[in-house]
Amino acid sequence: YDQYQNVVTDLVEKYGQIDVLVNNAAIVPAYETILNDTLADWQRVLRTNLEAVYMGSKLVASHMVKQKSGRIISIASVQGLAASGEIGAYNAAKGGIVALTKSMAVELGQYGILVNAVGPGFMWTEMSVVDGVDETKTPEFLEWYIDKNRIPLRRTGYPEDVSGTVVFLASEYCRYMTGQLLLVDGGLLSTF
Repeated sequence: YDQYQNVVTDLVEKYGQIDVLVNNAAIVPAYETILNDTLADWQRVLRTNLEAVYMGSKLVASHMVKQKSGRIISIASVQGLAASGEIGAYNAAKGGIVALTKSMAVELGQYGILVNAVGPGFMWTEMSVVDGVDETKTPEFLEWYIDKNRIPLRRTGYPEDVSGTVVFLASEYCRYMTGQLLLVDGGLLSTF
């Protein structure tokens, strides 16, 4: 908390205000079901994936209230809406981000602060490599999601697919949208 507070204080002192906060931190523990995971793993994932969103938003929101404007954008996941097994803490944290986004939008809208989230689907990132295997390139992934058209765009996403959405949400083109989750999933959730 203290380090985060120091960063926010330094930014406000240096620039006079904070216009945009992007909450983007995530970890995925070892794949385990609720029968095999541990409370310590659960708490670590929730601290990183959800509590950090709360803390960053809380520390920045008071500054945005004073300036009567701002954008808070959080990176959630399709896993917060349609969960696969074995990563319950991750799913819970990402679903919590969606709920927190809606709550903050209602609370902060009166101050001109827009609060939205982005829900990436399958993205090629360092997190898609598990035990040295890129999950977005396995035969199972390609057959189920690409060949069987579970992702209508028939490819995995890339970080720039998400960053473009974040830029839109931070821009003046996005002036009347708050409390929303924009899915960047190649159409994945449209097929279920």
